[in-house]
Amino acid sequence: MLQTFKDDNDTTNPKAKNTVNVTFKNMKVNGDIYNSRWSAGQNLNVVFENADVAGVISAGTQSHVNVKPGEVITKENCKEISNIKVVPSEAVSNGVIVSLDSDSTWTVTGTSYLTSLTIAEGAKITGKNLKMYVNGVETEIAPGTYTGNIKLAVE
Repeated sequence: MLQTFKDDNDTTNPKAKNTVNVTFKNMKVNGDIYNSRWSAGQNLNVVFENADVAGVISAGTQSHVNVKPGEVITKENCKEISNIKVVPSEAVSNGVIVSLDSDSTWTVTGTSYLTSLTIAEGAKITGKNLKMYVNGVETEIAPGTYTGNIKLAVE
């Protein structure tokens, strides 16, 4: 369930405190982008300007690959701190805000969970049997701004 903790920590607000902002402009991007931070107000705001992206963009849950539950990372196994796996999951306090301008295309390659999506007139979002759900309701992918619990599913 989508949650907000304070007005300035809204998971749909690209100007919330501690938001990471990234803009991809005049390029092609192939790969996945995740926000697996868990403190309030730690949104990821991804903007595409004349860019083509292929991959998953999503809130996520991370876990260490080689560290057992309850095991402590110490000086001896400190290299494991960055050896993580991220699984797409609904946002809790880790909002994912995506904006595509009129010259951008996103090819969704796997389930993606967002908290805000802005699609400019002319922008394209594609994927194999792609469906979008906003707060659990199947919604046409069309220009506009959508907020809440957004799921883009490749079915």
